[in-house]
Amino acid sequence: MFRIRHHESARFLQEHLLSRGYDAPQQVWDGRSTHAMHLVDAGAQLEWVLYSHLQGPKAGLVERSADWPGWLSPLSLLRGGVVVVKRPDVYFGSQQPAERELVFTPPPELARLFGSDLEGLVYWLEKAVEQQERWGRRRTEARAHPPVQ
Repeated sequence: MFRIRHHESARFLQEHLLSRGYDAPQQVWDGRSTHAMHLVDAGAQLEWVLYSHLQGPKAGLVERSADWPGWLSPLSLLRGGVVVVKRPDVYFGSQQPAERELVFTPPPELARLFGSDLEGLVYWLEKAVEQQERWGRRRTEARAHPPVQ
C-alpha cells in the first residue's frame, strides 16, 4: 500500500514541478521503510488529532492551525463527511476518474469515548486547539517581552 502511494505521489510531484518549469528531483522519498502506527485507544487518538493540528503553531510557522497554507482536514470532518478531490491536470491522465470522494469517519475509540456524540467531540477538540494556540501566543509574547528586572 505505501509503496504504491509513495510511487504515485512522487511521480505526481515530479510532473507537477516539470509542468511549471522547475527541475524535478530524481528521488522524492528517502528510501527508508514507512512506519504505520495503530492508535489503539482514545487517548492516543486524541493526542494524534491535537498533534496534527498544533504542529504549525508550536513550530512558530503560523499563529493558528487554520492559517496553515497546506491542507489540514477540518476537525468538523470527524463528524463524518465527504471531500471531493478533482483529478490534477498533470500525471494522472484521463484513465482516472475526474474526481474522487474521500469519506471521513471518526476514529472509533473517540466516538466511543464521546458516546457517539460527534458534535461534542468536535466541540471539545476545537476548544482544546484554541486553548493550546492561546497558550502558545502567550509564551511567544512573554519571550519577546521579558519582565523588567
